[in-house]
Amino acid sequence: MSTGTVNADRAELDKFDALAHRFWDPQGEFRPLHLLNPVRAQFILDRARVAGARVLDVGCGGGLLSESLCRAGGAVTAIDLAPAMIDAARLHAAESALAVDYRVASAASVAEAEPESFDVVACMEMLEHVPDPAAMLSTLGQLVRPGGHVFISTIHRNLRSFLSAIVAAEYVLRLLPRGTHQYEKLIRPSELARWGRAAGLSLREIAGLQLDPFARRCAISRDPSVNYLAHFARAPFTAPVTCRAMLFDLDGTLLDTAHDLADALNTLRREEGLEPLEFPRVRVFVSHGSSALVRLAFPRASEREFLARRDRLLEIYGASLAVRTRPFDGMLELLERLERAGIPWGVVTNKPHALAERLLAALGLASRAAVIVGGDTLPERKPHPRPLLYAAERIGVPPAQTTYVGDAERDMIAARAAGMRAVVACFGYIGPAENPRAWPADAWVDSPREILGWLK
Repeated sequence: MSTGTVNADRAELDKFDALAHRFWDPQGEFRPLHLLNPVRAQFILDRARVAGARVLDVGCGGGLLSESLCRAGGAVTAIDLAPAMIDAARLHAAESALAVDYRVASAASVAEAEPESFDVVACMEMLEHVPDPAAMLSTLGQLVRPGGHVFISTIHRNLRSFLSAIVAAEYVLRLLPRGTHQYEKLIRPSELARWGRAAGLSLREIAGLQLDPFARRCAISRDPSVNYLAHFARAPFTAPVTCRAMLFDLDGTLLDTAHDLADALNTLRREEGLEPLEFPRVRVFVSHGSSALVRLAFPRASEREFLARRDRLLEIYGASLAVRTRPFDGMLELLERLERAGIPWGVVTNKPHALAERLLAALGLASRAAVIVGGDTLPERKPHPRPLLYAAERIGVPPAQTTYVGDAERDMIAARAAGMRAVVACFGYIGPAENPRAWPADAWVDSPREILGWLK
């Protein structure tokens, strides 16, 4: 692949390409990377949700970090311009039965084809090897979704780093091949932060990486004077200007159904001779469906008892499903605004379709919804993206121009996988132990009225 129009140094690529066959040897030229990798991978996992997220590893080399993030549940795309490195990475991933999408590609080409497509972007030990690191960081900013994370690992430029990372590591201890690093290409944290601001990224954290090759240990430290990690974040989007359709989860997002479901659950408990559960305890389980509610109310039930009680719960609930249920405060105003703007809206829920449609009809909303997809409409349910894709197809709007609002992590996972904007309804049934800010979302709203501001 030609590198004449990309931000890469041909000599640097050739240097690493020649060593690709030894990349996975933990005692070879890349031994320091093998020591660094578990720590830098954990740094990412502690600060961003990787499981279920789209991850891009830029300058992946032979795939050390790529494989770690894949094992953590990420849908990993990994790119490098050194073909032999990609060959080594593909071979090792195949031997390890890991599904990493390795490509010989530049960051710029991926940014052009898939802008704002990744929840997490990592670029480890690469910026100090490219001709224009500021431009590279700008490209990384174009790759990450609003609300996403960018992680950088590089080397400080100062006397200590020169003595440690170049003189000692390359010439005295020979931990790295001579000429691996050039002092003038090393990067001060202040420079990195400035380039990040220009790229629309805010610096969240700088942490040092302390490497002891003799003890074969690496750890995070407070001293970034040699190797360091940087965590950037891109601000969540504030206005989905391309929103041509809006889809909602039902329980805990469009409608406040918790009281009716709690009443039905406690009716079932009384039938079984048990005391009712307090409402706050039930409320945080409502978004997780009837199965979660039955497990909460009858934790020791056998599988046969569980199935019978779930059926009975749905029967009780179906007889009084709209007694105390109401749209959340501000939701009717939002729906009216969408309708006036000609933006169709619909519901995608894991609730059985018949119950969802009856409930919406009882509140006068079924005829207004452009589509209603229940948990039994298709063979798949959320967090699978297919129900959301099916709803968008029924409405006739591309997923990329559709916003999905929900109050559960599975809602965000489904929206991400469907290629839709993902918005967390923080006013919904989110438990105190949950951390919605770690979910793969584009925005978080405390009221439906916050969405109204996007439609002005």
